[in-house]
Amino acid sequence: RIRINSYDLEAHADLIRAKVDQDYLSTESDVTLQVRAQFALELAHRFIPQAEEHTSLKIQEARLMTAIDSPFEAKQAWVQALQLSPDHPVANAALGLTALSQHDFSEAETRILRAIEASPQSATLHVALGRARLGLGHPMKAIEALEKALKINPENLDPMLELAWIQANSLSEFTEALERVQLYRKRGGMHQEQAETLEAVIVKEQQRQTAEAHRRARALERARQREAQAQQAQLNTLTL
Repeated sequence: RIRINSYDLEAHADLIRAKVDQDYLSTESDVTLQVRAQFALELAHRFIPQAEEHTSLKIQEARLMTAIDSPFEAKQAWVQALQLSPDHPVANAALGLTALSQHDFSEAETRILRAIEASPQSATLHVALGRARLGLGHPMKAIEALEKALKINPENLDPMLELAWIQANSLSEFTEALERVQLYRKRGGMHQEQAETLEAVIVKEQQRQTAEAHRRARALERARQREAQAQQAQLNTLTL
């Protein structure tokens, strides 16, 4: 039972936090939790004057809006939370990830860096930072962020696969990329099909480059032979 007064503001936030989970599935029981959480929010906004100024409540509202697939309302709530607490790591991270999904890479980088200041050991944030920087056209900085994520959480192999992709696609470092993707497959990364596809693309590109190098070498050798023949012909003419 919820007592509606100003002293129960934190209780409302705790209730919503307990009811709104970002990982829940669309089961009947979870839909019930959504409804109960939304009801708690409505009570808070209706009966508690300072609810609009409560960062924690705004964050829970944003999570709820995300959970019930209302991205515009969710973003509004995240922005309002940041207006109340500009350095709040959760709100900065959420807006950064939202910007990343919308390909607003500059905004994503800014927000995610603010979040990392508060949570420097978050592998998830460093992965997101790497993706934002890649979107901005900075593959080396992206690699730095992804390697940091892999160092923080070696059990999560996804950054390794992304590193291989960047090395192959952006830097043409095919040997290093192939080593990474093969290590990813050997260690049992979750995205084996994607890794297999990337490995095949890298191998094919290596074969193409090898064939191209051989073709150029043969062309160069033929050119040298023609030049030598021309020089010999000149010498023969002078001798005569």
